[in-house]
Amino acid sequence: MRVVCEALNAMFDVYSEETYDKVLANLNVISTLESGLEAMSNKIEQEQDKYEDEEIEFFGETLFNLEQFLKYKHENMK
Repeated sequence: MRVVCEALNAMFDVYSEETYDKVLANLNVISTLESGLEAMSNKIEQEQDKYEDEEIEFFGETLFNLEQFLKYKHENMK
C-alpha cells in the first residue's frame, strides 16, 4: 500500500498540470483511477490493523488527494 500511495502522490505532482490533460484523456487514466478509488478505500479500511497509525494517516491523505485530483481533473478537462 505504501508503494501505491507513493506512486499516486508522484503522479499527482506531475500530472496536475493542464499540459498533461490530453495525455490523461488519451490513456483513459481518470476513469481508471476512479474505478480503483473504492477498492483503495476498502483496502485501507481492511488493513488498518496491519499498519501503524502514521501509515494509515498517510494512506488516508493519499486517498483524499486522489479524490481531489479526480475532482480537479473533471472540472478542468471538460
